[in-house]
Amino acid sequence: YLQPATKAEIEAVRGVNVESVVSTLVDRRFIAEAGRRDVPGRPLEYRTTPEFLEAFGLRSLAELPAVDLDAGSIELALPIRTEAVRDAAPEPAHAPEHDVAGAADGGAPAEEEARASSTS
Repeated sequence: YLQPATKAEIEAVRGVNVESVVSTLVDRRFIAEAGRRDVPGRPLEYRTTPEFLEAFGLRSLAELPAVDLDAGSIELALPIRTEAVRDAAPEPAHAPEHDVAGAADGGAPAEEEARASSTS
């Protein structure tokens, strides 16, 4: 919402150290260095990237939900599109397939069909 931002500004909003968070966001290309602030220490400034927009299904930052930046707490419920996340965790392995009659065509397994017809 307020960019470019320095790590110190992000920490002021979040209230915690953001070193690892910023590093992860840079690694995933959600944020990128945008220069240095012209203040003592010349801290790096960061801004969001096109990959950030893609991951959250946005065409521009103007599509971000409205928030009250003076409220003191910002909670958003943006759905992240995990297929757009670089270096995402691998898909879990599929459970082994069972040889069940009727399951391949979407029907009920043979055992369930037999049980259903015997109780009817």
